Amino acid sequence: MWQRLGQSVLKKRDHVQAEYEAKLEAVALRKEERPKVPADVEKCQDRMECFNADLKADMERWQNNKRQDFRQLLMGMANKNIQYYEKCLMAWESIIPLLQEKQEAK
Repeated sequence: MWQRLGQSVLKKRDHVQAEYEAKLEAVALRKEERPKVPADVEKCQDRMECFNADLKADMERWQNNKRQDFRQLLMGMANKNIQYYEKCLMAWESIIPLLQEKQEAK
């Protein structure tokens, strides 16, 4: 799920960045005398900065969720192993008296 969301955000961000770069190129090709950057380029730059901030926040959230998911997964595996070895121990402990009786009978 996070992978799909991340890809979607990256695609949107890449689209906005491409649009921004295209507009900057168009301004450079026009070689306008005035040093001011057109408003539509500034808007694109602002949108790109917003996407970058959103992407950074999404990545941080994903990292936290990933850590929690791995922790839960590993804790679950550890608990299953503990249960398995406790059952093995109980089985061995229950058979010890029988083995001792057989040993004494010989």
